[in-house]
Amino acid sequence: MPLHVIGLGVSARALLDERALSALQAADLVIGSERQLDTVRAWLSSGGLKASQQVEVLPKLAELQPRLAPALNPEGLSIALLASGDPLFYGIGKWLARTFEQATAIHFYPAVSSIQVACHRMAWALQDVSVVSLHGRPADKLKTVLRTGRKLLILTDANSTPQVLASLCVESGFGDSVLTVCETLGYPEETIRRFKAIDLVQSEASAICFHALNICALEVNGDGAYLSRFPGIEDHHFVTDRDDGKGMLTKREVRLSVLSMLQPTSGDVIWDVGAGCGGVAVELGYWTPEADIYAIEDHSERLRCLHANQERFGLSSNLNIVSARAPQAFESLPAPNKVFIGGSGGALDSILSDSWQALPRGGVLVASAVTESTRCTLHAFYRSRLTADDCQYETSEVAVSRGETLAGELLYRPNLPVRLFKFTKRSLEKKGERLAVEAVESAGDNTVKGKLIGVGVGPGDPELLTIKAHGLIKRAECISYLIGPSGQSQAKQIARFAVSQRANEAGEIAISMPMSTDRTQANAAYDEGARRIREQLDTGKDVVFLCEGDPLFFGSFAYLLERLQLEYNCQVVPGISSVHAAAATLVQPLTLLRDSFAVVSGRHTDAQIIQALKSHDAVVIMKAGQSRPRILNLLRGAGRLEDAHYLENIGRADQQIVANVTELEPQTGPYFSLFVVLPSSRRPA
Repeated sequence: MPLHVIGLGVSARALLDERALSALQAADLVIGSERQLDTVRAWLSSGGLKASQQVEVLPKLAELQPRLAPALNPEGLSIALLASGDPLFYGIGKWLARTFEQATAIHFYPAVSSIQVACHRMAWALQDVSVVSLHGRPADKLKTVLRTGRKLLILTDANSTPQVLASLCVESGFGDSVLTVCETLGYPEETIRRFKAIDLVQSEASAICFHALNICALEVNGDGAYLSRFPGIEDHHFVTDRDDGKGMLTKREVRLSVLSMLQPTSGDVIWDVGAGCGGVAVELGYWTPEADIYAIEDHSERLRCLHANQERFGLSSNLNIVSARAPQAFESLPAPNKVFIGGSGGALDSILSDSWQALPRGGVLVASAVTESTRCTLHAFYRSRLTADDCQYETSEVAVSRGETLAGELLYRPNLPVRLFKFTKRSLEKKGERLAVEAVESAGDNTVKGKLIGVGVGPGDPELLTIKAHGLIKRAECISYLIGPSGQSQAKQIARFAVSQRANEAGEIAISMPMSTDRTQANAAYDEGARRIREQLDTGKDVVFLCEGDPLFFGSFAYLLERLQLEYNCQVVPGISSVHAAAATLVQPLTLLRDSFAVVSGRHTDAQIIQALKSHDAVVIMKAGQSRPRILNLLRGAGRLEDAHYLENIGRADQQIVANVTELEPQTGPYFSLFVVLPSSRRPA
């Protein structure tokens, strides 16, 4: 049955057209807040009311989702959900469309919004107005939209009262702005009052208690003090660790070049590494409010300045300050699509490598260098990218001389020149097109190249190796696998019976993999492994790579595939993953019917793991060993500790299962460990 989302308009009695009214009266269940229900009470008590119709007060969003789900089943209830104003203009409609994105049975009924009504009360053309929602958002976000001459309509809440908005205007140099407070629009007690911002802060008006149901219209007037009208905020407007905008701050001319190279846009996730006092991070967050900026800094005094600038420019909603040292901080951050490296603390080499590894295809890395040592490191990275042929690049040197007076005479004092590099990670398609051209040009070479075959050997039990995998390993001219510091290979051990049946002269390539979180070392190992495999493939030999679990599910084979796929014929033989083996070991289904299911790893951030635990019925947390104490805390915080099982070394002789994780010691575990979190109704006894 359909879910009807009915806009009520702006009135003490809902303004419904014939379609909306029919949907309301035909619904089995009507859900709305007390105020919303009051606006339709006359229709709910009319003769057209279904005898079985129920009415419920709107619950919190977390409780609303399961309540609405039955309406989306063919045999479910018909539900009418009431929405103030227009449901798809700063209303509940966006949340519904996102939450039930697969559902086609949601019908929206438009209505006049409070924004439209406020424009009519103000005699403002709707197209000339900018709408700002501070409902459920930090009030200081207002600073990012204050520009002289702008007309703003502001949706407010208890933390963004008219006095708070006026105070922000005064603090930012817009005290002459005019604030019109529109209270209870559409109701008999509707009130509209106009104030100068400075009066709402300093006069008797500061004591007025406005109705909670209000919308504010703001005509912005003033010079703006430190808030800029265009990118390139003057250096002295920043709080820095030295006077007059000096200190650890990327200077304005260089900052503009960095912004131009990064081209920030809505939806970006940008790391500012070595953010200093926050010059670049602030400009990124201020001019791109729909981007998420992560400013990484570990120097205490610069962190103080960074926090002060975050508050000064109203960026508490999208500028995230990370008090940590790079590159160690990267593991707890969401993956970026753009990175700026302005400081390194002596770790530029590893920061460049780890940042590049974190970027997706098409991602952008911009780095600056001033000292000779950082220039050399950056140039070496540039040379390595040329060798790998995996990017497009541009570079420039910004040398600025600023004018000042000395003894009444004008002179130009030079700043240290700053070298900038921009690297754009090449997409597979572009690289593939180039390789295809090279292949045509070298068509005269008749050498038949070998095939790279990734074989999943399963989670640990040799008997779970597939027949196809067994045959390929047995017949392989060359096999390859990872080995740890001890020289042992988990994958080879799992496939030992098939390996033992190979011919004596068959080759093997053991790729030594350091057990380190430093991706620089891992990347070097994969580069070397790909080089050795390439040598065998070029002679016409097939190479079978043994991979624990499934090759393309958190599998090491994926990193070799990335390096070799465009040059050689590749094949993948799937294996049983540890996720499926864990479900089999517990004798429990991971999903049933409409259950939602997610897989994350211990390398994900706290926020990502918490979101998975709260949003999905079943969750598997892989690679849990090093993060076990943290994961236990997250399970407890999400209220799902009792839903979890913990498993180690599944399918091996030292397999361990902990059914009651409250008894699990909060200490690190082995690499091959995971948590399985199931709905409480399906946990084994």
